[in-house]
Amino acid sequence: MGSVIVTVMVAFALFLAFLLTIGYISSKKTKSTADFALGNRKMGPLIVAATMIATYGSASSYLGNPGLAYEYGWPMAWIWVGCVIGIVVPILFFGPRMRTISVRLNTLTVPDFLGEIYESKPLQLIISLGILIFYTPMMIAQFKGVGVLFSTFFGASFDWPIIVLGVILIIFSSKGGFVTVAWTDAAQSIFMAALMLFIVPASIYVVGGWSAMNEKLNAVDTALTGIFDPIMYTPVTVLFMIIYYGLWQIGQPYMSIRLFALKDVKSFRKVVIYVILFTVVISGGMWAGFSGRILFPDLQQADAVLPMFINTYFPTYIGALVVIGVLSAVLTTVSSILHSVGTTVGYDLIQKCFRVKLTDKQSLRVSQISTLTIGGVAIIGALFQTPEFLSILVYGALGGMGSLVVGPVIMAVFDRKATKEGAIIAALSGVVVFITFLAFYNVWISGSLGMIVSIISAFVCNRLFGTPSSTLKSIHKDFNTEETEAV
Repeated sequence: MGSVIVTVMVAFALFLAFLLTIGYISSKKTKSTADFALGNRKMGPLIVAATMIATYGSASSYLGNPGLAYEYGWPMAWIWVGCVIGIVVPILFFGPRMRTISVRLNTLTVPDFLGEIYESKPLQLIISLGILIFYTPMMIAQFKGVGVLFSTFFGASFDWPIIVLGVILIIFSSKGGFVTVAWTDAAQSIFMAALMLFIVPASIYVVGGWSAMNEKLNAVDTALTGIFDPIMYTPVTVLFMIIYYGLWQIGQPYMSIRLFALKDVKSFRKVVIYVILFTVVISGGMWAGFSGRILFPDLQQADAVLPMFINTYFPTYIGALVVIGVLSAVLTTVSSILHSVGTTVGYDLIQKCFRVKLTDKQSLRVSQISTLTIGGVAIIGALFQTPEFLSILVYGALGGMGSLVVGPVIMAVFDRKATKEGAIIAALSGVVVFITFLAFYNVWISGSLGMIVSIISAFVCNRLFGTPSSTLKSIHKDFNTEETEAV
């Protein structure tokens, strides 16, 4: 155990040094709020795809989803079917228009995007507050992943790694902004994918091969090898799960800003190709969950299955790499959320909604301070809150945020009759439905219903209340003219 601790500590120190170096270099390029928010819209398709997948494939890829695979077996693979659909749809069908509108209106965030196109500060305020409410639990879940990892490897309290990594993460995220987040995400997504290429074949081999794995899972519980699960992944739940994943990414603030940051509209098709390839690779963590159910049938915490598998069957240096891989997964998601929340507070709330007049330098500083503050709150929350399944907490937060924004975003992009009244009603009704059904059903059913209600209520209320803003009319008129000319 002593050699393991030394190896992991050395790797951990090198990892932190890497973060600080990237943060320092990129902070030199962050001179304005636009740089902090979007990297001045100069990101190429590979960088954008890598940072989207690194953010999307959070600690749940290494801990939460393997934990669900351990608990429920093959039926949980429906999650990855939905993931591919859910990440391709917004990139291919919404990304080009959203980026074009964002450039034209010079908007830096999703609340800013919606506030400007609908000409509504109340809507911008609602979406901004939603980001604070729903994204903070997501950060807590990611920091909890760090704790699970270290407690599994070392069998000790995991408070100190949460605090150390959290402080480093907050510092470099607040200093460098989107440039720091994008470049560290890109490097770490490649590293995370490479680790999965080790984990998948090892997981199958150690239990005797593909056929043996399924036979042994079937011997443990026949439900583990079924298409559906009688409790968690019923046919009805799977249907709602596909709907959930197909909708929740549309307008999701911390993901959409990556679409805004792409250097040009022509690059979106390349982004889709890269994203699909990365998604297939990072789904490999579920194989460790399958084999772990056979090898470690009495785990008290399902989320610990992949670290336990690595710690048992891999040499020390591979275990150290996996520790860094999970830390990378945590980092990419938390840094992205921190960046989104910090920009929302400093730019959307203080400068736009509360109309506080700031110079560009002051606005940048406020965003950086906001990032530090929210990050500190998340660290404190992670020390006291330890949900059973990391993935469930993440999916719940994303479902709530999706219920808030999906209707207003879809209508802003495609409905020339969209109104601010319809958008506000859609946002509020979607969240109310989500929270109400969450008390009785799982996150996929409640999230899907919330987003469906958001879309339907937006469409109906657009035709009953208010009139479209002059900005929205102008944008849709230009889109119709451009599409007609293209035909």
